[in-house]
Amino acid sequence: MTDRGSIQGRGWLRAMVGTTCVLLVAALGVRALQPQRVYGPSESEAALRLPEPLQFLLGGASLRVAELDEHVAESRRERWVKMRETVIDLDGCPRLGAWLDTAVGLEFEQLNAELVRGSSEEALAALTLLVALARRTEWDSGFLGGGEDAGRLGGLVAEWLIARSDGSLEDALLYEPALSAVVIYGRAMRTAYQAPTFGRDDAAYARARSTLERLVGITEQKRTNFGAAVQARYGRATSLLEGDGDFLLGFDQEARVSFKDLDGECEE
Repeated sequence: MTDRGSIQGRGWLRAMVGTTCVLLVAALGVRALQPQRVYGPSESEAALRLPEPLQFLLGGASLRVAELDEHVAESRRERWVKMRETVIDLDGCPRLGAWLDTAVGLEFEQLNAELVRGSSEEALAALTLLVALARRTEWDSGFLGGGEDAGRLGGLVAEWLIARSDGSLEDALLYEPALSAVVIYGRAMRTAYQAPTFGRDDAAYARARSTLERLVGITEQKRTNFGAAVQARYGRATSLLEGDGDFLLGFDQEARVSFKDLDGECEE
């Protein structure tokens, strides 16, 4: 009886092990079939507090911008509220460069630099403010010296991207805004490049190429992680990076689709 019970016990154990293996293989197979998120982080607590963060960069952003107030550090919240009210209510469509050279413009740049280095929410506030300013000022090339205005806009966007683009890959609050920022940058710098009445601004072109090489990677072999995310979202932008043609054209085209009103031609 003992031997028979032992044999039965071993048989039962083998059956259990076999069943477990089958279930494990099946589970792994099902897991392998699950669609994987290739790009983009999972939702974060910050993103849940500020849902649809890309809306802060769109035309109706003025309806939501006050939501950012409570997320700005108390030490600069008063300055933030005052500045976002100033920018949102800005009228007269001043040239961007001329406005930045005013006392208020200098305060804007200082506050923006602080926000960029702050929390994710503050970085979103900085980009929101910058894009809002781009909508309410002129920086198109149809003006003597217009390239300088577009170049300054591009420089401010580049500073934001250099500081936050890598981290945005793991930050649900900044992921979409960062991808959008890079096509806005490309549009601004292409405007600067094409601004001269005769010829082209090769210095602006070189700055843009250097910046995009750092952020995105000009060639497929040197594509950065952020660049891969840009390629997945804005394929036309990265498709023209290689070669001897106008490598900013793809970014400009993507911006024209996603941000039609960000063309440097302020309309009150």
